[in-house]
Amino acid sequence: MNRWTAVEQSIFVEAQLSELFSAFATSFYNIPEAQQLWERMAGSEADHAMLLVFEKWRIVREDIDSAVIRYDDQSLLRQMKTFDDLRAAVVHPPELKQTLEIALKAENMALEFHGNQIFIADVGVSDRILQILADSEEIHREILEQLINSSDPVAAIKEMDLSRIDEAPAD
Repeated sequence: MNRWTAVEQSIFVEAQLSELFSAFATSFYNIPEAQQLWERMAGSEADHAMLLVFEKWRIVREDIDSAVIRYDDQSLLRQMKTFDDLRAAVVHPPELKQTLEIALKAENMALEFHGNQIFIADVGVSDRILQILADSEEIHREILEQLINSSDPVAAIKEMDLSRIDEAPAD
């Protein structure tokens, strides 16, 4: 797989996370705390996608001949099915605990995918961008685990500093 394709597929994963969390935000319109959590998570994942978009174009400038993306790659097709399965698993009306658990699965799956696509393989993504992605996803996972383990996730969200969702590592 070429460098550009690897980064493009990671952008897809981040966009799918953002879309999933946006859907959760819409579903929890009647619980403002949960809606705010999902909106912030969706925004953070969209930010990750944009960081990777900028990296993609930096890489393309370095190696324009490799700028051919393949959407039939088996790893990407598996990712697409995984996100479809996660969306299909949501009960209606959605339950907060279940959406938290699905979100944690999605975050773990995204980290594994990034690991296989861009973290382990040297595809030219800057160390700074990789660190932002890894640290941010770890914060997301910590928050989701804390809420899943809470006896009252809504109360826990109220007490939580949701600005952590947007944190990036310091230089």
